[in-house]
Amino acid sequence: MYLTTLHSIRFIYLFCVLLLLAAILSCTEEKTILTPLPDIRPPVVEWVSVDGKIGSHIVVSNSVEIVITAFDESGLDSIRIFKNGFAPDLWRIASRPAAPLDDTLYTFTWNTLSDSDGVYTLEARAYDKAGNVGISPNLSIKVTNTTPPPPPDRTPPIITWLAPFAGSTVRDTVELCFLARDESPIDSLKIYIDGEIEFVLAGQGDSLYAVRWNSWRFPNGRRIVEIRAWDSAGNIGVSEPIGLTVDNHRVLWVPDDYTTIQGAINASRDGDTVRVRAGTYREGVRSGGRNIWLESENGPEQTIINGLGWNDVIRIDVGSPFQHFVIRGFTLLPDFNGIANNFGSSVTIYNCIIKGPRTDQNGIVFVGEGFAANCIIDSVDWGFYIQYTKATVYNCIIINCNSGYHDVTYYNNWTEYGCNLFWNNTRNYFGGAPRTTDIFDNPQFLPNSYRLSPNSPAIDAGNPNILDKNGTISDIGAFGGPYSYINP
Repeated sequence: MYLTTLHSIRFIYLFCVLLLLAAILSCTEEKTILTPLPDIRPPVVEWVSVDGKIGSHIVVSNSVEIVITAFDESGLDSIRIFKNGFAPDLWRIASRPAAPLDDTLYTFTWNTLSDSDGVYTLEARAYDKAGNVGISPNLSIKVTNTTPPPPPDRTPPIITWLAPFAGSTVRDTVELCFLARDESPIDSLKIYIDGEIEFVLAGQGDSLYAVRWNSWRFPNGRRIVEIRAWDSAGNIGVSEPIGLTVDNHRVLWVPDDYTTIQGAINASRDGDTVRVRAGTYREGVRSGGRNIWLESENGPEQTIINGLGWNDVIRIDVGSPFQHFVIRGFTLLPDFNGIANNFGSSVTIYNCIIKGPRTDQNGIVFVGEGFAANCIIDSVDWGFYIQYTKATVYNCIIINCNSGYHDVTYYNNWTEYGCNLFWNNTRNYFGGAPRTTDIFDNPQFLPNSYRLSPNSPAIDAGNPNILDKNGTISDIGAFGGPYSYINP
């Protein structure tokens, strides 16, 4: 009986525990409540067209219609368009309500006349009601409302040779014929013979040009002729260089044909060349009124005319009707004058050296018309003496003289000179004004020579219109210019 009672008590106790647990469970039961997530997705905004055009680098003018598409699932609040990083107040678009995920087109009109011509970068930004911002890709637009100026003229004149034909043999007076054409007016033209200016012509527009060239002024052989034309826009047209063979005259050799230089000159006729081989010739030379070339074969270092005992080493007499005498490539040792010409004559001197002991001697005396280029005058009284005549002196070196340049034509302005080098003279000019192109510096000759050292200031310093044989600007001195002797 005791056991039965004990079991009953245990059953009651277990039942009470179960009831208590059920009560506890019923009291702790909770309900689950779902809350919506915040909108963090920005609107989508894209360009559709600009003035009906699609793509990048669009060119527009006047008023332009810009179309964009923008949408957002929570609805758009506004759209703004930025120009070069700034958003003008008038460039704001109020959005229309949009259904979720529904594309909506928006238009905006831009009056480009209120902006200057140029390239602009546009960017569209769409704002939704949750504060998110969607940004479009950048769009580059070029505004051109002003009529652009015509492009600058960069086309050089076109020069076409007509006569003579390349490779022709010419003599006496030759007519050079060519056409010059250009879209701009032609200002001037220059004709070069062997790299040196022979003619300067005024422009005549698109036109036929004909120039008479006296080829006898040049030695026999191949000559290179080139034309350059300048238009009003500054463009330079260059013709095709043509080679012409000058064959005007005979060549009289000294001492092969005649034992003396004077003997060859006496036997010559106008247009001939007297060519002298290397050696020392003791004589005074007179032109005899002839139009000839007198030149050495190997240059001034190897061909010397010793004129001691003669009043002038070379004298240019008056010819009939007018004489032009050319001297090239000698060293002259004067007793009084190295080279002198008279009224009514003309002389051209290239690549000569005149050297004296500096006592009552003159290098070159121009009384008649004269031209000298690429000569050296050393240790005489007056280097150049110009007396009431037209003279031209370029690319010469005058050193160790009492007076480098004695010009009594200064007040008549007949003399043209420049790009000369003066050094160690008692005075450089008498009666003539210095030229800004002249050089006053040590010529820096090689030892025991009149050739220039590599550091000489006379290298490539001559008149820019006179070229060396390699096409660079002529060196100053006896070994530069188109008629120089290039072999040592």
